Amino acid sequence: MGAEDLESYKESCTASLKEKTFSELIRTLAFKEAEEFCDIQYADNPKKDCRASARYWSAVKEFSEQRFESSLDKFKTAKQILGGKDDPKDWQKRPGWGATDDMIRYLEKRSSLGKTDAEYKQKVAFIYLSETDAEQGGKRFQSKLDPCTIGHLNLSMGLVARYLETFTNGRFSLEFENLIFNTKVTKLETKMVSLTSLQPWTEDFAVQLGEINRKFDTLLVVFPQVGGRATGGSNFFPIIPGVLNGEIRGTISLPAGWATVSNYPQIFHEYLHTVEMMTGIESTSHGSAQQARIEAFTGLPKSGESDWAEWFFRNTILEKVNQASEKKGGSGWKTVFGRSASFPFLLSDESIRKLYRLKNEKGEDYVKELRNKAEEYNKQAYKLYNSQKNKEAAEQSFLSATTFPWTFLYIKNAKWFIENSSLKKDSKEIMLEKLKELKKEYYPTESD
Repeated sequence: MGAEDLESYKESCTASLKEKTFSELIRTLAFKEAEEFCDIQYADNPKKDCRASARYWSAVKEFSEQRFESSLDKFKTAKQILGGKDDPKDWQKRPGWGATDDMIRYLEKRSSLGKTDAEYKQKVAFIYLSETDAEQGGKRFQSKLDPCTIGHLNLSMGLVARYLETFTNGRFSLEFENLIFNTKVTKLETKMVSLTSLQPWTEDFAVQLGEINRKFDTLLVVFPQVGGRATGGSNFFPIIPGVLNGEIRGTISLPAGWATVSNYPQIFHEYLHTVEMMTGIESTSHGSAQQARIEAFTGLPKSGESDWAEWFFRNTILEKVNQASEKKGGSGWKTVFGRSASFPFLLSDESIRKLYRLKNEKGEDYVKELRNKAEEYNKQAYKLYNSQKNKEAAEQSFLSATTFPWTFLYIKNAKWFIENSSLKKDSKEIMLEKLKELKKEYYPTESD
């Protein structure tokens, strides 16, 4: 897909170790070495945070990568080292918001399920942008992607996947693909990445984004920045800025500095926002009022976001999934969470290239004008067909629309209102034949 070699980034992470300190060993994902380092440095020292913390990191890695027994051993060893004392500072999270006791509880539940075969694995793309060079509020932000970010994000989202398997008794999970692009963020909006500002935005890059939109249900964008803001929900990812967007997908925007298990509650929170958008069920909190509402609804007082997520997945979300399965057949998990199947992006690579070249040759305003005209003709045709009046005018509206390069974005709907109109048979046949030609050119993968 034009992504740079992932293995080279893993090697770059290992090679980027600046000095053998605890923080550097953790940054470069050298958790076993961190354990050994802490055991030597603090063998006779009452300060035991380092020894316990290193084992927590190892435990999370084992849990994320489905080595449950090993993970539990690491967690137990860390607790023994602490001897009843509080967790190390980096691991002091509230119950329901990333606490190690929660992780151990979910680990034990997940381990008891054994090997699972999910009915649906939601397809998630990790899209890494290589550089940020942008100004905002009179300040300039410059940063390049730390290659170790990739490993940390995979650990964090692997943990999300294990939680989801636990909450659904193994029926639903996630699968990832790491995509690294040599693109620069040139604009930030309220400390968040402006996706349309990526440079260079080449024709091949537009085609790659189209392929991503076809293949994945959720898109997680990581942009190089230490601070910033994270967001989650759903959106129409740009394919050609100002001209073409993909179909709606779950979307997460995450500053690279946040893509670590130390920030796991935030990562889990942003993913839950995508769940909210796909299910229509509010399951996250941004304040005491929302928290009180959720706790009252679920009957889980003094709880946190992972507790709520488990309740929703076992109750209201499961109910929605079962309803989807009864209504449409097949896996309800795929119907609810499989956005790439429910809202397919069918535009061909060649069609994307045509639009990209049209924009470059004629300008964005020209393409927008064509789009607006096509939209207007399309609306007129719908209105006339639905009213069952002025059939000749309706036919002319549709045929007029087909003369514009943008019309192929609307032909997915055209077949329905042609067949359901009261046009004469020969007129229908002419229009359906025209539609077939357009589909063959622009939507070669769409079935009749």
